[in-house]
Amino acid sequence: MRINKDIEQALRSLSYIEKHKGLVNAREISTDLNIPFEKLSKVLQKLAAHGVVKAHRGRQGGYGLARELQSISLEELYTMLEENYYVVPCLSGRECKSHELCQILPGMNRFQIELNSLLKKFSLADFTASTTRV
Repeated sequence: MRINKDIEQALRSLSYIEKHKGLVNAREISTDLNIPFEKLSKVLQKLAAHGVVKAHRGRQGGYGLARELQSISLEELYTMLEENYYVVPCLSGRECKSHELCQILPGMNRFQIELNSLLKKFSLADFTASTTRV
């Protein structure tokens, strides 16, 4: 199982913003973290829409944290950035043609519940450079 690029880039950029303790320009984040500017801008816009970061416009503008990273779970980040982070599509409530015949659904459902529980145990602060977790 892999963490997708949006989640990875969000974690990296939030860690960067936290480390700099103030407003950080998106170009600076993009350059320093080697994340394409357009992609980073979309991730930061989603984070701003969900109140994780605050965008300040203008010459001295940039992005700053709007919430403490400790207060945001990894599961919450997934729900912000991913329309569908279910292990199989049918768990999201989408129509499935094989639903009546599916033998793996109970196991997948249990797996999804356990995955959600695990993702809730990690705060975004667990992924910052200043945090050591063993």
